[in-house]
Amino acid sequence: MLLGSYCNIVGNVVNVSCLYSQTCQQAVLLLPCNSRALYRLGDAQLSCYDNDDPSSPDAKRILQEAELSYRVSIEQEGCPSVGGEAPAKVKEQQWFKEQAVKKEAEKKAVTGGTTQKTGAAPAGKTVASPAGKAAASPAGRGGAQAVRGSSTTGASAYRYMPFSIYDY
Repeated sequence: MLLGSYCNIVGNVVNVSCLYSQTCQQAVLLLPCNSRALYRLGDAQLSCYDNDDPSSPDAKRILQEAELSYRVSIEQEGCPSVGGEAPAKVKEQQWFKEQAVKKEAEKKAVTGGTTQKTGAAPAGKTVASPAGKAAASPAGRGGAQAVRGSSTTGASAYRYMPFSIYDY
């Protein structure tokens, strides 16, 4: 009975550490030059390595990515953390490459879908939806719409960081 509980706990730790890793990846995507976000990503990757089977085929890669994250975090110390492009050592990591491919596929899907919809309706005309109501024009789709009371500046990206402002 005790062994079953232990396996359950270990499985949950692995899930939590991988969730933490994904959260830190999002922080690095938002602020690729932020030393703290890069450090936390390295910490999360090392945690995944520690909780994973050392003989697994991904173990060495995960450890190397953790080392790269730590190194780039040290390189970014004292540099401005806002703006800029992701450092080369981050771009080398598999998760970043997968995100880039996913983002490119989404761009192609959105671009392909918009051109098909735009070509279907004559300019200046509205397309009737199946329910008989006029559909929104394709030009207004997909854009970020300001919500009442919200800021239109880029500052809203900082609200969803996985760490507190008091960590600095």
